[in-house]
Amino acid sequence: MHVRKALRHLSWSSVVDAGCSTSGQVSWGGGIALNPFLLAKFNPSRLVTGGDIDHGAIARNRNLLSRHRIANLRFSVLDLVNPGGLPVHDAVVLSDVVANREGDVELVLGASKLTRPGGHVIVHTISRQQPAVLTNPSNPRLTGYTIAELEQTLAAAGGSNIHIKHTFGLFGELAWRIHHRFIPMGYPFAVVTFPTCFLIGLWDLLIPNRTGRGLLAVCHIGSHAGACGCSRLR
Repeated sequence: MHVRKALRHLSWSSVVDAGCSTSGQVSWGGGIALNPFLLAKFNPSRLVTGGDIDHGAIARNRNLLSRHRIANLRFSVLDLVNPGGLPVHDAVVLSDVVANREGDVELVLGASKLTRPGGHVIVHTISRQQPAVLTNPSNPRLTGYTIAELEQTLAAAGGSNIHIKHTFGLFGELAWRIHHRFIPMGYPFAVVTFPTCFLIGLWDLLIPNRTGRGLLAVCHIGSHAGACGCSRLR
């Protein structure tokens, strides 16, 4: 929802959701990748592409897509480190793809190569309030970003006019906790509690968060961008 809200404030006719993966068997669309599926449903006049390096995930998404009449959605194998073969788009989304680990700059740089000059890269990732302290540098566990660190990564990949805001604040975390409290009880309990979690989660979208477990960043790509700098998204 945060990504969709960000896209509503941008001018775009095509978007790539990089690292789209798949969703659960009981999710909307039978388990199809959720972000591109919903973006395509809510924007029927715009082209949406789901990309992932996992050939199996793309094959499954294509199979599920064949069961739905969504003419503006497609899936393609995508290696962000070497994104050749795909045309440029107005926007590229990286949702839960980067998380302050080695190689993030290369992934964001690959996303920028898929973005036309004047387009945007949108990143949603884990938030961390304090600088990272890695007790085991060889452990690839996600550490998350501070706002300053995320801005630095996006700028290093050529982004400018960078806007960042917190997500998954009080209401988002409450909805998440309720959801995971009932998941172990079985699918019927998860279905019953979903409307409540969804309504609580909407407040995370409507009310600005001063802190939160997530960060949403929007940055401009191309020579037509204005002066570099970071500001908070509303």
